Formats: sequence, C-alpha cells, structure tokens
Amino acid sequence: MITTKKTKTADEQRWERDYTHDPVSRARLYVAIIGERRGCRQLADASDTVDLSALFDAWTEPVYIDLYHLSEAGNAAVAEAMLPPVAAALRAAALRRLRHEQ
Repeated sequence: MITTKKTKTADEQRWERDYTHDPVSRARLYVAIIGERRGCRQLADASDTVDLSALFDAWTEPVYIDLYHLSEAGNAAVAEAMLPPVAAALRAAALRRLRHEQ
C-alpha cells in the first residue's frame, strides 16, 4: 500500500491523501492490517502466500500512479519478487504430475 511506503514522492504523498479526510488514520489502518496478516500463522506459514508488504520500503523513486495502482517499474518489481515462489510452485506441481503418471 502506498500508505506504508517509507519514502514517497510528492505525487505519492498527494495520492495518499486522496479520498480521505484523515490520511493518518488510513496509514494506521493499513499498518494494523499488515501486522495482523503477518501475525496470522496460517497465512505466514502457508507456502502459497507471499508477503510483499515491505517490497517498496527502500524505494525512493515513484512506484505508484495513484492511490492503489503501481507504475510499470512497480509491477516489474512485484513480478520479479513473485518469480521464485511461482517457479517453485510450478516445479512442485510438475513433480507431482510426474509421480502420479508413473
């Protein structure tokens, strides 16, 4: 979420304030949601979930094009972060199919 990105551009700061009269409460809400998600053992330990909530913590360049949507660079970073777990899941599925066919 744009609200949890550590360093925001001027546009990202403006978008963060979109559709709310209380951006501070919005930020607290999303921090609480992420904290609850991380604290849920079922989700944290699930092999088919990936926590990307800190992906843009160190980014200073623009990543968002509005309150919710990522830029091309942001989408590329998400795809790069997701590639290893997706590839691992595909390999595991292929191995299961091979075992089942034998």
